[in-house]
Amino acid sequence: AISISLIIYTNVKNKMRQIGVVKAIGARSSMILKTYLAEALFIGITGTLLGTVIGLFLISMLNQNPIVMQPVEGVKLVLRPWISPLSIFSADIAILLTCVIGGIYPAIIAARTNIIKAIWGG
Repeated sequence: AISISLIIYTNVKNKMRQIGVVKAIGARSSMILKTYLAEALFIGITGTLLGTVIGLFLISMLNQNPIVMQPVEGVKLVLRPWISPLSIFSADIAILLTCVIGGIYPAIIAARTNIIKAIWGG
């Protein structure tokens, strides 16, 4: 959440003039807020999809080539990872909620931007 918040906050600070211009031509604060929350959600969806696909690929690879631990004496241990679809879904939802929560503060800053200050130097 902190990294998402920092990314969106940096984006807001770098685009302060553009935010001022958009507000000057009639955009409401709610539209600016929704725009930056949508950006946080997009980052979250992209990261979640990539993470889920890579994780499932690694689990598949480890199931095809399991980790075998064989001590000098004792029982051989074969590690085959498994994850339930409910666990994947729960983790993905938690990540998306975290991304949106992390994007709330920068989105509020963007929405409350003073038009004059934003256009004349942020």
